[in-house]
Amino acid sequence: IDRHNDIKRIIHCGDMADDVEYLNHVYCTSHSICAVCGNNDHSSPDPFFRIMKLGKQNIYLTHGHIEHVKQSLYTIKEKAKINCCSICVFGHTHKQFYDENDGFYLLNPGSIGYSRQEYAIIEVENNNVNVKLLKI
Repeated sequence: IDRHNDIKRIIHCGDMADDVEYLNHVYCTSHSICAVCGNNDHSSPDPFFRIMKLGKQNIYLTHGHIEHVKQSLYTIKEKAKINCCSICVFGHTHKQFYDENDGFYLLNPGSIGYSRQEYAIIEVENNNVNVKLLKI
């Protein structure tokens, strides 16, 4: 977060609700923090999915376990489209993934923890979407 001074929002795709509490404690006055509940967040107050607005784009944010993303991405894509979202961000697999097809963006930023140390940045300006996959 400190590497990217221009970041205004932090998205947490579930699992490790303690991390969300930490982010809220450290960054809530400077950043908007949006989180969803993962399959390992048994006491999290966060919902299983959210619709958030970023510029002119709607983002479907979910952990992905409810949509069974380890088996197929079909359900998660359909849920995003039904909710008028052109961007879908999810977790659960803990592996970076990015696909863009006909103006629909599907992103798993990866896992900042474990040994992967992956994350992503989404930039939206008007109708333009730019996704960067990064590692620490």
